[in-house]
Amino acid sequence: MKRGSRYCKPGIYVLMMLMAVVFTASSALAQDVSCKTKYPIMMAHMAGIGGGTGIVELVMPVPFKGPFGVGGIGGALEACGAQVYYAKLPSLQTNEVKATEFKRQFLEAKAASGARKLNIIGHQQGGLYTRTAITNKGLWSSVASLTTVNTPHHGSAMLTLLSAFAAVGEQIPAVGETLNKIKVFPGDQAYAKVTYDEMSIPHMIAFNLKTPNIPFVYYQSWTSAYREYNLRETISNVWDLLGKMISNGEFATEPLDIAKQSYELMPDIATITNLIFGKNDGLVTEDSAKWGKYLGLELGPAYGRGVNHMDVIGLDSILNAEHGGAVWDANAKWVSTVVALKAKGY
Repeated sequence: MKRGSRYCKPGIYVLMMLMAVVFTASSALAQDVSCKTKYPIMMAHMAGIGGGTGIVELVMPVPFKGPFGVGGIGGALEACGAQVYYAKLPSLQTNEVKATEFKRQFLEAKAASGARKLNIIGHQQGGLYTRTAITNKGLWSSVASLTTVNTPHHGSAMLTLLSAFAAVGEQIPAVGETLNKIKVFPGDQAYAKVTYDEMSIPHMIAFNLKTPNIPFVYYQSWTSAYREYNLRETISNVWDLLGKMISNGEFATEPLDIAKQSYELMPDIATITNLIFGKNDGLVTEDSAKWGKYLGLELGPAYGRGVNHMDVIGLDSILNAEHGGAVWDANAKWVSTVVALKAKGY
C-alpha cells in the first residue's frame, strides 16, 4: 500500500497541473481580443464635450472617459481587448491650444503604455486638432494611424453661417445679443465664435494647405447622415424659432440643456444643409468628412431616420431620452472600425 501511494501522489499532481493548464488556455481563448490592436488607441473628443463647462462631467463622471467611456464606446472597445486612452481637453478653445494640450496628453499616454506608437480616433474637431498635432507639432513619428469620424475636413456649412452671423453681431450689438441667446456648443462661450470660424469652409481651405497628411501615418475616415429631410416641418420650426428669438424667449443655458437644444435643432439644420450641400449629419456633410481612405456613410437602421452628429458617439441615449433613446448601436459600429484597423496591422 505504501508503495502504491508513493507513486499515486505524483500522478495526482501532474493531473492537477494539466487541468490548470487546460483551464488557463480555455480562459484565454474565451477572452475577446478582437479589438486588441497592435498599437493602443487615443480618443479625441469633439467641441462641446470636455473639461470645465462641457457636458462630460454631467454625462460620465469620474474617471473621465466621456461618452467614449464606461458603458459607452470606450468601454465597448476595452471589453474586446483594446487598450484605450482618453484626451481631456477644454470644451471650447482654439485648435492651436487643443493641439498643444493633446500632444502633451498623447505623449503621457504613450509613455504609460510603453508602446512605440499609438492610433488616434477623433470625432468632429477631434479630427482637426489631432491633425495639427501630427503635422505641425511633430507628433507624426509617434502616430500609427488617424481615424476621423464626422470631422469637417472641408468645413461645415452650418458653422460657416454661424461664423458670418457672429461677425455681424460683433458690428451690430442688437443682432449680437439676439444671436447669442442660442448656444450651439456647451462650454466657455468666449471661444464660441473662434470654434465656428475654425471649422468654417474658408478656414478649412487654408488649414488643409498648411496641414497636409504625413506619408508615415495611415489616415482613414467615415461619417453618418440623416435618411429623412422634412422641409415643411423645418420651415415651421424655423419660423417658430425666429419668433422666439425676437420675442425674447428663453433658451438653454446649462451645459446638458444646451446639448439637448442643439440635438433638437439638428433635423432642421440637416434639412436646410441638404438643400444645397447634400447628405449630412446636422453639422457635417458627407463630402466634408472624407479624409484619407474613406470607409463610407453610416445611415443606421433601414427603418430609422438616420444617424446625426451626436448619435454617432452614442449621446442619443441621453439627448434623445424623451423620444425613445438610442436610435442605433454606436458601440457596434466603433468596435467594427477598430476590428478592421487591427486587421490592417495597426
